Amino acid sequence: MIEAFNDNMIFQALLLNSLIIVGFNFATEPGMIFSFIEDYFNKWPLWFQKPFYLCIYCMSSLHSLYVFPFLEIDLLFWPLYVLALVGTVGIVYHVNRILREYNN
Repeated sequence: MIEAFNDNMIFQALLLNSLIIVGFNFATEPGMIFSFIEDYFNKWPLWFQKPFYLCIYCMSSLHSLYVFPFLEIDLLFWPLYVLALVGTVGIVYHVNRILREYNN
């Protein structure tokens, strides 16, 4: 684990993971390239929709599963990674929203 901190691998993974989550969330909005996902899963229960595409904070749990294993860190640290990812996603999401409003 200490080796990963020395290489900044965790911070890079958090940033990459949060950009993927926010990008996927934006891409499922109406009129975007993956809007069909929302159209298709709209009738599914919210407990499925939220971690898959609907809620950026809820997405942190499910979408961390394809990044965390590559960090070679003990699985016991996964809940801490998810909490850090929730914070990182929030920052990236709100910075992106501010920039989108500024450009309009």
